[in-house]
Amino acid sequence: VALILGTPQYSLRTVMFGSKAAADLVATFLDSFQTPMAFAWEMSFAWTFATSYVSHVLARALGVINIPWGAFAPFYRHLKRLHGGAYNRMLVTGQRHTAMDVLERLDRREVPTLIVTGGKDFSAGKSVYREMHFAAPRASFVHLPEACHAGMIGEREAVTEALEAFLHEKRESVAFNRRRLYDATGMNVSPPESPVKTAGGRDVVADPLSPAISPIKE
Repeated sequence: VALILGTPQYSLRTVMFGSKAAADLVATFLDSFQTPMAFAWEMSFAWTFATSYVSHVLARALGVINIPWGAFAPFYRHLKRLHGGAYNRMLVTGQRHTAMDVLERLDRREVPTLIVTGGKDFSAGKSVYREMHFAAPRASFVHLPEACHAGMIGEREAVTEALEAFLHEKRESVAFNRRRLYDATGMNVSPPESPVKTAGGRDVVADPLSPAISPIKE
């Protein structure tokens, strides 16, 4: 199960008004001056933490986030401890890929995938959604129109509901396919990582997500 809440490259591209060329130049600059930029980022984090309430009001006014300060306070506390050098390297390396290659690989291997997008996420617009659909056409998509970049906090209930529905659907599909395989071949297949016990010459899967085989009700 892969939950895609964002894609790396678009952080710098968004700041540079959608221009990949400009974002690449910024990444090159950040890479060339790692030590001073690490110091600059840490000063910025300290300032953001010290003035988090004002910063939060500004971010809400700009449409970056749309959740109350109290719900976002843990992020500000974490920001104070974030290493500037690590953050700088994340921006630089993140500019080199978009995670679409990961989505393509998951889709080719038919790995159950859930993609959740937010209508008010400043770092991933409609063009990103189209790229995701193209990269993983088999994936399940859930779009939350009011979700911002911190949608997992602001739209917690909706994200949880999407996850539960996705897992329930995939669990039912797996159980149904195993039952069909057993009816056709007499084989009971269990996941490689799951412990398997033998009872009466028949394999029983000891896996909470894979209930024991039972007759299908018409």
